[in-house]
Amino acid sequence: MTLVSPSDEVVDALLEGDSKGALKALASLDLSAPEHSDAWTVYRAEALALGGDLDGAAAALTGFEESFPTSAWTSKARFERAEIARRQGNHAA
Repeated sequence: MTLVSPSDEVVDALLEGDSKGALKALASLDLSAPEHSDAWTVYRAEALALGGDLDGAAAALTGFEESFPTSAWTSKARFERAEIARRQGNHAA
């Protein structure tokens, strides 16, 4: 399995701290490349966290491993979940 990169629009928005722009671009990728929805889910969680919506970011990753059991993005999703929990002050998660 190979990891897919998002569009330049997503990357640029994330690098610029533009959570809304990243989410909008990811919505387009959901439609144009649904076969990579596991990757878009991880990037969506990152964009939500960047925008300060930690609960939304955590919710986006809830059930990731059940939804995408063979995903190459599992390790990144686990890391993102742990980072979100840390930012929320939930060190037991």
